[in-house]
Amino acid sequence: MSAFSESPPEWLLGRWRLQRAEAGLEILPDTRMDFRRDGELFYTITVAGQQAFFELKYRVEGTMLHTIHPAGGHQASASIRLEDDGRLQFDFAGRRAWFVRERLM
Repeated sequence: MSAFSESPPEWLLGRWRLQRAEAGLEILPDTRMDFRRDGELFYTITVAGQQAFFELKYRVEGTMLHTIHPAGGHQASASIRLEDDGRLQFDFAGRRAWFVRERLM
């Protein structure tokens, strides 16, 4: 994956929490993503009551989001779009997931 080179869209920045995912996607309930301006993505999942935290790198090219785990090299890509109701939709080759913006208190 090439280095991060462009600023991500403003609407993507911030923390998002999984609302729902279609069958066949391996996205755990309570998954959270925090997109930072510098191309860092903090990905948090909960497994057996314990939180696991991953620092990823990301870039956006048009409607495609590309991520990579620097330590392990795992890469993923998905089409993204901001829906009219404010939800963030990911499309992984036809299987979709929706995230809602998480408000910080």
